[in-house]
Amino acid sequence: MIESNVSSKNNKDLIFLAALLAAGLIFFELWMATTNHDNSRDQHLGAAVAYAKGHIDLLRPMLLGFNANGAPTPLEFPIWQALTAVLMKCFGIWYGLGNIVSLVFLFSSFWVMFDLCRRLNSRRTGWWALIFSLAQPLNLIIGAQAGADSTAWAFAMWFVYFSYRMMSEGRLSWWLLAVC
Repeated sequence: MIESNVSSKNNKDLIFLAALLAAGLIFFELWMATTNHDNSRDQHLGAAVAYAKGHIDLLRPMLLGFNANGAPTPLEFPIWQALTAVLMKCFGIWYGLGNIVSLVFLFSSFWVMFDLCRRLNSRRTGWWALIFSLAQPLNLIIGAQAGADSTAWAFAMWFVYFSYRMMSEGRLSWWLLAVC
């Protein structure tokens, strides 16, 4: 009897492919940043640079180009801008740090998606979902872009994950995490 790959517990082929795609995504984004081929959203990166040069005030958010008169413009809570500014304060102003922060948020959402698919279906389904997410062009163009989009995507994925765990397990702690 021939054993099917689908029923196999060995996912080394998918793990290798996922690692290869992840390394390719990281290499591509860091290559873009080091060769001055900007992959950024100017208003978000500009706010991070302004925070890095001055002080970080989360209660008075600013986005360059949106608050011409100096009034705070709360389009979003500037978590991405603040984290990027902290790195810029530590290591100097380099626009590639924004790509690194975006990559961290993007990859945190990949783990959540993998675990959610694993819980709903199987470990192999989780690996396939991860591979398809890593291979989609949207992640090359926007996912690791120096901007707040990957942060929003990561928070949305974490919300779905925490909500699923709350509904499936009925524990209040998951509700608190989903609300945060």
